[in-house]
Amino acid sequence: MKFIAKTYSGLEDLLAEELRGLGASDIEAHDKAVHFTGKPDFISLANLQLRTSLAVLIPICSFRFASYADLMRKIEREKLHHYLTAGKTFAFKGSVKSSQIRGEKNFLPELEEKIITEFADQTGETISVNQEKPSVLFDFFISEQECTISRNSSGAPLYQRGYRSQSGNPNLNEIISAALVLFSGWDKKSHFIHAGCEKGTVIAEAALIANEIPALINRKTFAFKNWPGFDETQWQNKMDALPKIPVKNPPFEITGLNLEAEDVKDARENLRPLPVGKSVKIEAIRLDELTPIDNGTLLFTFTLKEDPRLEPEQKSNLINLLQNKFHSYTFCVYQLDEMEDLFEVFKPVKSHRFFNGTVWCRFTCYQIPSPEKKELPNSTINVRRQPKRFEKNKK
Repeated sequence: MKFIAKTYSGLEDLLAEELRGLGASDIEAHDKAVHFTGKPDFISLANLQLRTSLAVLIPICSFRFASYADLMRKIEREKLHHYLTAGKTFAFKGSVKSSQIRGEKNFLPELEEKIITEFADQTGETISVNQEKPSVLFDFFISEQECTISRNSSGAPLYQRGYRSQSGNPNLNEIISAALVLFSGWDKKSHFIHAGCEKGTVIAEAALIANEIPALINRKTFAFKNWPGFDETQWQNKMDALPKIPVKNPPFEITGLNLEAEDVKDARENLRPLPVGKSVKIEAIRLDELTPIDNGTLLFTFTLKEDPRLEPEQKSNLINLLQNKFHSYTFCVYQLDEMEDLFEVFKPVKSHRFFNGTVWCRFTCYQIPSPEKKELPNSTINVRRQPKRFEKNKK
């Protein structure tokens, strides 16, 4: 069975690797999506486990069209009303980039009305549109004269995990937070520190990853549960079989640091529903007050240009602290792409550029020289380089 997992530009390779780990086949990375095949029941596994996917789709049709009228005729031919049930609701969601329908402001209302009419003609029953919580969500992708229509099995975006009660930074949603942990290459056997952890989303995702707990273990609603043939008993059996307890005597430690009392309170509140044990701590202390373990991963996130930590004196103090106290750590920085390289004094080991749903960002891991090393090697990595398939998507 064919599936499509949607994601943000720049995260396709991470998502493809996740799918390999889950046993998917015929994996192909595309722009903002990964195509793959699996057994029909793979749909529930993918929705529960994928950390870097926005939604899991089941393609219905894909075709070329010559005009707006041709597009509507071909959609009508697909008889989308067959996927609907009397008394239920539906909606369309997707992306349109086509000169053929650029001026057609009534595209979606006209399409919705056609489906409502077709359903009534065939069944004598009624259905309605609900944009907020539809029973069936159709996903469409129209690019020039190409159209793909799918059923969205997820419903709400998969960054809505179901555990976070306190809202946080839109530049650090759950998918992006998980991507930062995965990009860092953290070995899950050492210390992971997020300095300035805000509402604790990165810490929560790191804890789920390290404890091998499904990303959406706390989420109750998925669109596929509204589809005909869904078996609640089978679903509950699958849920019961999933890991829900933290690793016993974990070899790792996960620490979030924040000096804002309200953020510390919110971060702890967000972590409370997760079965991650005592391997996670949120500390209201400065980085220089923390006693580091032998080695690990240290993450800094900069999503504001005017971050006070980037003032000359503060930045100089941070560089000295890193060299003297954290030189055995992998130092990772997440920043807005439009910002200059914040720590060019260190040698970059790897770098990734991606879209976070709002703006383009950059994630770089640095090698910190030990205190006795006087010379710092110059960077030889082009941190802005991006696979060709993403160049056209830069916003």
